[in-house]
Amino acid sequence: MSSFLYRIGRFSARRRWWVIAVWLILAVGGGALSNALGGQLQSSFEIPGTQSQNALDTLEQRFPQLSGASTRIVVATPDGSDISADQDLIVTACEDVAALDDVAIVECPYAMTASGQTPASSGNAAQVSDDGSMVYITADLTVASTAITDTLEDGIESAMEPAVDAGLDVAYSGLPATAASGVDWTEMVGLGIAFVVLAITFLSVIAAGVPLVTALVGVGVASSSILIVAAFAPVSSTAPLLATMLGLAVGIDYSLLITSRHRTQLASGVAVRESVAVAISTAGTAVVFAGLTVMIALLGLAVAGIPFLTIMGIGAAAAVLCALAVAVTLLPAILAVLGRALRPRQKRPSGRSRAQETPGAPEPPAGEPAADVEGSVPDAPETEETAAPRRPAFWGRAATASPVVTVIVVFAALIALALPAMGLRLTLPDAGYDPEGTTARTAYDMLDSGFGPGFNGPLVITADISETLDVEGALSALDDEFSAVPDVASTSQAVPNEALDLAVLTIIPDSAPADQKTADLVSELRSMAPAFDAANGFTYEVTGQTALAIDISDRLGAALPPFAVVVVGLCIVLLTIMFRSLAVPLSATVGYLLTVGASLGVATLVFEHGVGAGLVGVVKVGPVVSFMPILVMAVLFGLAMDY
Repeated sequence: MSSFLYRIGRFSARRRWWVIAVWLILAVGGGALSNALGGQLQSSFEIPGTQSQNALDTLEQRFPQLSGASTRIVVATPDGSDISADQDLIVTACEDVAALDDVAIVECPYAMTASGQTPASSGNAAQVSDDGSMVYITADLTVASTAITDTLEDGIESAMEPAVDAGLDVAYSGLPATAASGVDWTEMVGLGIAFVVLAITFLSVIAAGVPLVTALVGVGVASSSILIVAAFAPVSSTAPLLATMLGLAVGIDYSLLITSRHRTQLASGVAVRESVAVAISTAGTAVVFAGLTVMIALLGLAVAGIPFLTIMGIGAAAAVLCALAVAVTLLPAILAVLGRALRPRQKRPSGRSRAQETPGAPEPPAGEPAADVEGSVPDAPETEETAAPRRPAFWGRAATASPVVTVIVVFAALIALALPAMGLRLTLPDAGYDPEGTTARTAYDMLDSGFGPGFNGPLVITADISETLDVEGALSALDDEFSAVPDVASTSQAVPNEALDLAVLTIIPDSAPADQKTADLVSELRSMAPAFDAANGFTYEVTGQTALAIDISDRLGAALPPFAVVVVGLCIVLLTIMFRSLAVPLSATVGYLLTVGASLGVATLVFEHGVGAGLVGVVKVGPVVSFMPILVMAVLFGLAMDY
């Protein structure tokens, strides 16, 4: 491996401008191609085999009118006065929305005439808040949420402009938000901090910029590749975000290690090209092993059997692969271009050493140090920089002075940090976790205050009534079954499809979508199904976006143990093969498990209990995103095993 990497590093140093040109073409061309293809990222999540997903699939096949996306338009008076004075304005808005293409049905709080595909209706008083200051309009669409076009979204907003001009507060839920796929302000702050740290470490602005430039190139190529794939296959909106985060982290890390080795060799008088090749063959070997370890852990996310998580793992692994490729090809080319500019100031070479690195100096044979060509390079006088590594660092000296005490203190600290993870709750984020001021968050808060917390997370009951002769009796049985269930705020009347083989009704819980009471309600409703089947001759399933999010969280939670077994087992096998000892693998595994526990414990403290939440910009305190623990386990596995 080292000899192969040596040849790659030497080739990249010799053909530096060609290598740089190739990477520029990949970065610019990939970005242009991804923009031209216009791949769309998906914010919806699916897990085949769950009850909620099966019911949604059935709904799409047998009741397509209700399988499309649905958006709610919330309208309220700014001062809390009665909104009925603006009834005519709201009715006109309902009719204008109904006239839009891709709008199937509009449910208006007041009587409206027929418009578009929507028949005339007498209105629905349930769509008016108890204090009369707020109403909502429901628009059922003929397309899925991922297929909502800008034209449709603009049309809905244009229809509501008169209400906005009249001074009413208007907000929308259910319309797609633009998925972030690049570097946001948090990553920019991180890059700035990284630059400062690198500049202090290297005492050189040029050297500090090298790892950042290479990391950004790798992330750019990886992100473009993911967006290109999104034009042909479904890709989760979180995939490029994870790829960006990991790509920046490992890209800076890998380049930093190689650059540091290169600068140390330059300080010893090694020629530039030779130093580049040796740095790639030595530090680069550790980088390749570390990168492959991270990639294996990320690809191991497929063990969970969850499609969107598998895609996220593949995307993140692709970002790490790009970081590896950049580190062993583009980085040596850049190091060769910068030449002696990267040499530490405290260690300038003699005139003879400089002559050895002039453009006209002969190149040494592959595999031989430059000193063998023009004679031995005299040993440089020891400086504070070269002597520093020989002096024990403070941390190393403190840790090794009393190793037993160090182990006890570290174990106690990590276990203490891990304890809060015992109360870790998982969920998928809804609009309530969006930043304040966004229209989705505003609509969420307005519906919560005007109609109750459960209104943002309705549950959908689908019942197969194909074997039932008494359809009206079946609908009545469904209505009676759920009206008296605890923690149910309200239920709609059961509605059959045109074929009279499927009935649907909606349940509004008393609690918010991410509340544990809602998850308990879903479990209770499902536990009632066998008895209902025995009494009525047909059964039902619980679905909807809230139930789907609960099922995804449960599946992800259940996937943690098998994933942990695979990851830890792989850790032990890899390290045993590498070190031919069980002591190293076992110690690394214990350290990895403690690190995972402490990380999840801190996440629980911050995101669930709000400890220091304001310092990291947490919008809303609550359960942790469902796929965070398994991603943390995958990422930390790679970090715990590298170098």
